[in-house]
Amino acid sequence: MTTTVMSPKNHTAHFYRDQATLYRTIAEFLAAGARQGDSLVMISRPETFTAVSELLNGGAKLVVDQDDILFINARTALGEFMENDRPDPVRFQQGFAQLMAGARSNPKKAVRMFGEMVDLLCRDGNHEGSVCLEDLWNGIASAYEPVSVLCGYSIGHFDNDPNAVRYHAICRQHSHIIPAEPGPLDGDHSDHHVQPTEGLPDGAIPILKEEPTRKDLSSRAESTIYIIEDDDSVRRSLGRLLGSMDLKVRTFKSAEEFLSQVGESPNGCVLVDVQLVGMSGSELQNRLVEARCPLPVIAMSGSHDPKIETEALRLGATTFLSKPFNLQDLLDAIDRAMS
Repeated sequence: MTTTVMSPKNHTAHFYRDQATLYRTIAEFLAAGARQGDSLVMISRPETFTAVSELLNGGAKLVVDQDDILFINARTALGEFMENDRPDPVRFQQGFAQLMAGARSNPKKAVRMFGEMVDLLCRDGNHEGSVCLEDLWNGIASAYEPVSVLCGYSIGHFDNDPNAVRYHAICRQHSHIIPAEPGPLDGDHSDHHVQPTEGLPDGAIPILKEEPTRKDLSSRAESTIYIIEDDDSVRRSLGRLLGSMDLKVRTFKSAEEFLSQVGESPNGCVLVDVQLVGMSGSELQNRLVEARCPLPVIAMSGSHDPKIETEALRLGATTFLSKPFNLQDLLDAIDRAMS
């Protein structure tokens, strides 16, 4: 997956377990922007800026001079517009206008921005203030297109979050999320927890602003969704996403692995990438038809070639999903397949 094409309306939240992971994501995000001539902005702690700058100057693919990045101290910036633990909309808007004026001389030039202010508010225990600030980002950034924003959140802020209320409140303020990787004490999540989208950092998942419709999926709890995807980050992300919704998931990196491990009477549906390495998704569909396998198939592909979609549907796929697809489309496809 490439990070060189970034939609101006993307607002991504990266949940991380360790700082090194966050630094790598920021570096890749900014380096991709530099390659296409975007203006680069970091509103962060000084130590974050230093660590990312070192990464950006540490390899042939990530060479970006730190002087090319507009740096703003996140804690200082918060002091400019926070009042009674809430961001003041007027002062925030004024500060944002000044920031954009300094970030680019050409108003049509795209801007890539990493923001750590929301993470600092969470560190201070001010989760409501963080949600309010994210809401302001959404409202104001859209008026200054093209702008894409990456936010970082330590997953540790949500350890004591009953029913993940605060976590989901943050997610709903973003267009995409990058889930935290499983920690060393979390066990093996390979079968329970994957889909990055074109132009986003690895592992980013498209989400909805509202809760998706899931009323028909609760009855599918005993069915298994078999995800077959050779891209590791895609596979992990789709698995986590569906696993977090209390759906039973098993993931496979190849069609061959799926055929060797799934029994004769499976229950559920298959979500398969058409363009797999080795046996293709289309070949797998043929195998399942020949074996009279009862599993319905949802085909997906990052290619926008209409012939690929036509062939997948001809072979019996109940739905064809073009990457990137949103969460509601995926859930609707699963519901149709298992009906």
